[in-house]
Amino acid sequence: MDVALAACIGERPSHSITQRVGEKLELNGACGVKSAMIYMTDCQACEILYSEKAAKLTIHHCSDLIVNIKSSIVSGTMEIIGCRNITLNVHQEGKVRTLLNYQKFFFFFF
Repeated sequence: MDVALAACIGERPSHSITQRVGEKLELNGACGVKSAMIYMTDCQACEILYSEKAAKLTIHHCSDLIVNIKSSIVSGTMEIIGCRNITLNVHQEGKVRTLLNYQKFFFFFF
């Protein structure tokens, strides 16, 4: 990877959304997510509207979410880690090139 590119990616701001229950959230420039790396953790029964370009979107240990993507993810990667019952709606103007879905992690010690 180009050093200049790695430096640019490392400088991106991050935005965390944690422990939300039953909320409707719109992720846009007004809430500081433009070009940010967005992390959602431990949310339940929420509806998310993703309408602003961001570097990356990671959803971790969430359940019963509806995620509507109406913009592109700059890195092209969305991660879903240890979640259940996630509905992902990618609208015509939204772009997700790679979806990584990690359900379980296994650790082996020798």
